[in-house]
Amino acid sequence: MQGGQVWSLDNAAVHRSALRDWDDPDGWRATAGVPGFVLSPPLWSPDLHQVIEHAHANTITQWNKWQLEHADVCAAALSSKTGGLPLLMEPIRQAFFRGNMRHSIAANVKRLTHVYLLVLGAGGGYIPRRFS
Repeated sequence: MQGGQVWSLDNAAVHRSALRDWDDPDGWRATAGVPGFVLSPPLWSPDLHQVIEHAHANTITQWNKWQLEHADVCAAALSSKTGGLPLLMEPIRQAFFRGNMRHSIAANVKRLTHVYLLVLGAGGGYIPRRFS
């Protein structure tokens, strides 16, 4: 790592809260001797990971729905002394496929390509919110 290195985070709440520990004068980055400084983004910045984030959110939504409908299977998996994860692997896989149909992934990829082109056109800077 170089001394003039700039670290940039997006606006996820977990990043904002971690920043307090990360960049605090007594925080772990300073204690570890990691040079550079943190560049906080404006209050709004484009989502450059939306395909992955939307796929995860859609999977979790479907998984939560499945758990409500199959509480007995979840209880059996959680109480299994031999490890209940195998009981849940297929339902988790199905939640992914139910939540992420071809058309929704294609729409996210198309939008993300558009956002990347706008960011490149802005020289890597932040683009106006109207593209959110």
